[in-house]
Amino acid sequence: MDVANNPPDGMIFHWAGEVDGKWTITDVWESRSDYDRFRDERLFPAIQQVSGMDPAAGPQPTVTEFAVHDFVKP
Repeated sequence: MDVANNPPDGMIFHWAGEVDGKWTITDVWESRSDYDRFRDERLFPAIQQVSGMDPAAGPQPTVTEFAVHDFVKP
């Protein structure tokens, strides 16, 4: 998906790695609609291309949303 060289509209921050034995992804988006557009237009099509599965039909990841009141990047 090359988000590093072609970041999706609205993505502010992306981190992925193992936490306590589980794969974890933390993203900060301008809005939920920006994330939803990325999921529908880039993420799900990429998963389907690689796996041949329809990601919308399978188990969905746990998504936890938090309001961000301040973000500082020095």
